Amino acid sequence: MALFLAGSAHFLTGRRMAGLAWHFGTLAALQFGVLVAVMAGDATGGLAILPFLAALALWCVMLTQSYRPVPRIGALGWVVVIVAGVGLNRFWAWNFSNLAQTYRISSASMAPTIVDGDWIFVEKLSLMFGDPERGEIVVFRTDGIPTPTPGTEFVMRIAGLPGDRIRIQPPNLIVNGQVLTTPPVFKKIASSEPPFNGFQLVSPGIPGGAVLSRPTDEIVLGPDEYFVLGDNTPRSRDSRCWGPLPRQNITGRVKAIFWPPSRADQPVNKE
Repeated sequence: MALFLAGSAHFLTGRRMAGLAWHFGTLAALQFGVLVAVMAGDATGGLAILPFLAALALWCVMLTQSYRPVPRIGALGWVVVIVAGVGLNRFWAWNFSNLAQTYRISSASMAPTIVDGDWIFVEKLSLMFGDPERGEIVVFRTDGIPTPTPGTEFVMRIAGLPGDRIRIQPPNLIVNGQVLTTPPVFKKIASSEPPFNGFQLVSPGIPGGAVLSRPTDEIVLGPDEYFVLGDNTPRSRDSRCWGPLPRQNITGRVKAIFWPPSRADQPVNKE
């Protein structure tokens, strides 16, 4: 029963406070552990997983203490347990989805940093207290953006901040009249050294629009507007096509690749 609803065995055997403590304690610890691991990303290597493992250990202790005789509760009692279990589990799932989430990548727009088939951890909490920074990889909704696939979520890198003037002079990205070289990832992309292709213009008449199709084309970002690019610009539909991204559309920061194991050590930071 405790597998379905943490702390329920304690609660039904009369130890109600212990049951509530185990329920909220284990699930809160599990969420905290996952959140710490996700926010740390690739910054601390394997150490980031320790809080998550500690939370799992606490969960196992709760399960071992749950093997005890439970009084008969009848059909109505089981209905209450099932309804409570479904409701509480949905609450915790909703709560977790507002803190962190996992995504499977299904395009080559961020290659070679993130490739088709990668599973990524995305952290959402920090965006409630601060804005995204240049060079960060973010997840955003396409609501209100003239993309070929409205109503979906994309993963791209922040290249321009509110107030910036953006243009592309292949293979370089020009921000406020200067070649962008910081964070270092932009210099790496512009080098055009394999597997990177430099920053490219889009073809005029491309479906979905072409805001930056000539070296003289320029985007000026307004307040709360960002310019996002895929690392693999020849294969990316990004701000070069449809223009600025509203701040309200950005939902999370990409922190790490966790699957497949062969890709888990691939850095996704701004270096």
